[in-house]
Amino acid sequence: MKEFHFVVNQRMHNKIKNYCENRKISYNKAIVYIITTMIPFIRNIHFFGKEDRCKYRRIWAKKNIHIYIDDKIYRELKLIHSNLNYYSIAILVRNMIEKFFTWFNENNNEEDVVREVEKIKKEMRDKSEVTGYEIVKVKKKVGQLCQNSIQKFISVDYMESFSIFSLKLLEPNLVF
Repeated sequence: MKEFHFVVNQRMHNKIKNYCENRKISYNKAIVYIITTMIPFIRNIHFFGKEDRCKYRRIWAKKNIHIYIDDKIYRELKLIHSNLNYYSIAILVRNMIEKFFTWFNENNNEEDVVREVEKIKKEMRDKSEVTGYEIVKVKKKVGQLCQNSIQKFISVDYMESFSIFSLKLLEPNLVF
């Protein structure tokens, strides 16, 4: 399990709190359930969405939240955060929570959320068939060939304080 910390505004906190009280479950359990349920929603954004360009969104944070989530889910959120250039993983989590409650509040029914998530899964399968994309999980990434694969790259190493430790100019390394 991975400890994860993020903040929410008062409105989102109240939604989560009411959800917990109505279901008689802990705050941590509710958020982990929401994140786990909404993974297909965020995967759809990952596979077919646009880059976020690292936009900062002011949220007027009122509540600090510490939760423990499965390592695999955390790594997937971290990968999406990196690939789509989101400002933080917390933005992804807040998007998941917000969408969950949008779907949930329509009829105050978790079945509606599950139905919407199933629709997203079907849309993803349909999109991958139409576009020819193949969604594949691999254990080890050997190499990647892309449109600009012959350009030079910069490697950035950071210290624990997130300040830059070193910069290196790398030559393209094409591995097949």
